[in-house]
Amino acid sequence: MKSIKLIHIGDVHYPEAADKGTQVDKKDKGFDPEFVDKIAPNPFMEVGRSLIKCLEEDEIQGILFSGDLTSIGNLVAYDDCVKYFDQIIRSVEKNTNRKLEVHVVPGNHDLKRKGINIKERFEDFSAVWSGIGRDIFPIDNIKKSTIGHNGVELKIISLNTCLGCGEEYKKFPDEIANVYKKLIDASELENKENFDNFCERIDTPAIYQKNLHEIENEVSESEESSLCLILGHHALLPQPTVRLALYTEIINGGNARMVLTTLNNPVIYCHGHIHDDPIEIVTQASRENSSLVLISAPEYIKGFNVVEIFYTNSGYPVGLVVAPYRTETWGGVRLKEITKIPIRQPENMLNFCDERTVSVYKCLTDRHMRFEDIKSALQEQGADADDHELENMLDELEWLRVVSISNKSKPSRNWLIGRIGL
Repeated sequence: MKSIKLIHIGDVHYPEAADKGTQVDKKDKGFDPEFVDKIAPNPFMEVGRSLIKCLEEDEIQGILFSGDLTSIGNLVAYDDCVKYFDQIIRSVEKNTNRKLEVHVVPGNHDLKRKGINIKERFEDFSAVWSGIGRDIFPIDNIKKSTIGHNGVELKIISLNTCLGCGEEYKKFPDEIANVYKKLIDASELENKENFDNFCERIDTPAIYQKNLHEIENEVSESEESSLCLILGHHALLPQPTVRLALYTEIINGGNARMVLTTLNNPVIYCHGHIHDDPIEIVTQASRENSSLVLISAPEYIKGFNVVEIFYTNSGYPVGLVVAPYRTETWGGVRLKEITKIPIRQPENMLNFCDERTVSVYKCLTDRHMRFEDIKSALQEQGADADDHELENMLDELEWLRVVSISNKSKPSRNWLIGRIGL
């Protein structure tokens, strides 16, 4: 089947991740650090090697960064992080003769915390991307692009969910804030950033309503053959782990979630922030054609996701697979169990399949049939298909949940195919 494949990277926190060094239980402090570096795995480097391998060996069309490339507004580290990944991307593009579509969003760490207005808070970080020829960093407007591959397309929208972040002393009257700050400044603490760090915990992540309207129009006006993927930093659902902090979620996230699940088109939302990797699906009972697939990438040193969207021969998106590459306790990176997510209702099958695929479906019966039996039935109807074509058509029907296929891990001649009646 036709597909578009992306790599999704979560929170990098470059200064800590890159400096963390090797993964070793160091009880004996006498070992030469250079020797230790040669014998023990470095999670940051291991994930980097796996990332490059995926970019070069898989037919990847794009790479998504969900924000928090740095920590606590460290612009120098942000610049270093962007240059690190840009070097990887350009090297892969040169080696594969393939152009990668790159999208990025800011995280709540990727901003100047004392900025007077929205643009001032983010403009230095945006300039880092512009400086390497990638004007892709969204501030108060969304960034859009379309990936086309083998006759199918995917719309990607980058959205800033951090527009309420960086509001220092937001909930304190000036008199109280000044008292706290004077006490800290007068203290003998070496770290004078304590008050700023506390203010970071009362960030109020939010989405501009105008941006949400733009996304709503983009999705609702798109043809069924064009799927929209939204890239943000914050989750739209509360994180699985209980979190005791103020304003941990997008303050108008419920509103955004309701809009995105009532558009009569499926939407994919990729995010980070929670340093965890749940995959969740939100639907409205009265909107059977709408679904919101929420995919979280873990912290970068724990791995990344490969997201692949599948399309029918007619060019309609019918489902996606999330392949998690994760670091092991011993330091290496391995592909874990994939998650397969259909995004179309079986009742609408005839809208998305071409006539040949429908003819395959009509050949099936309630009992299991073998691959060769289906080929013979097609030949009797004068609708011949070679093995590869028939495999693709059966894959489409399986995505649409109108057939079941047993022995799928074996060659197609061993498949047992059954019709799921409509």
